[in-house]
Amino acid sequence: MSCSVNLVRSRRSGTLYVEKRIPASGEMKKYARAKLEELVRFGRASRHTTYLVDDYRERGHIVLIPEYCDLGSCNDLMEDTDGIPLPEDYLWHILKDIAKGLVFIHRGIADSTGIPFHLKPGHFPLHDWS
Repeated sequence: MSCSVNLVRSRRSGTLYVEKRIPASGEMKKYARAKLEELVRFGRASRHTTYLVDDYRERGHIVLIPEYCDLGSCNDLMEDTDGIPLPEDYLWHILKDIAKGLVFIHRGIADSTGIPFHLKPGHFPLHDWS
């Protein structure tokens, strides 16, 4: 898969977002459509799922602009702790939010076919929880 993912800032508000550029040809076109459909379908319906801010086509790419999660992903968290244990209450908070997000994806949308992506730590974004 040859997508590019960038961190971008809104000129209007200064807010940070993710920019995911997916080639709009061949197999990648099918992937891009599925990803767009997934993000549109879930919208802002749950605070436990990432929402799509904008999408457009540009020079042979489908560009998706989902929200930016300020703490990265569970994968980033695992790599950045350098073996230092995390507070147990924080781990329970993460587990609870992941479970709520998965329940919403599975049951929260009437026409949902279930979880639309591979489950791996990089697919679970984290926000500040304080």
